[in-house]
Amino acid sequence: IQPKPKQPANDYQVGGDHYQKLKIQPWDAMRAWFSADEWRGYIKGAVILYLARERSKGGDLDIQKATHCLTKLMETIE
Repeated sequence: IQPKPKQPANDYQVGGDHYQKLKIQPWDAMRAWFSADEWRGYIKGAVILYLARERSKGGDLDIQKATHCLTKLMETIE
């Protein structure tokens, strides 16, 4: 079992603040509309995307974004 992050995923954003400025963060809307399997698949896909591009685009920031997505997933499955 991994230790819990110090703050909930919705309390911070990696690489800007464009989602935090919205009344409802997009991943919260998706979580409400998607089935549990669809939600898990979406997050896993986002993590794969960030990890796949980290060497050619975002570097360490993309690794942080992937971790942020996994944090959100862990919060919703616990």
